[in-house]
Amino acid sequence: SMKAAVEKRSRQITLARHALSSDFIVPYYQPKVKLTSGSVAGFEALLRWRHPTQGVQMPATISAAFEDLEL
Repeated sequence: SMKAAVEKRSRQITLARHALSSDFIVPYYQPKVKLTSGSVAGFEALLRWRHPTQGVQMPATISAAFEDLEL
């Protein structure tokens, strides 16, 4: 199981490097709404990235990259 974890982490970091170098990272902006009034209080940026064949991917597919200080 340790080998599988290391391989998964390595794959995620490789994907993240490729996504960054290929300019595949895309921010999605989501409004933050006040429940009491329904007015927009601001926005939050969500990270997504476009895989060339699999479409828009969630950050979990490259989550190891967020722990890699070098990347």
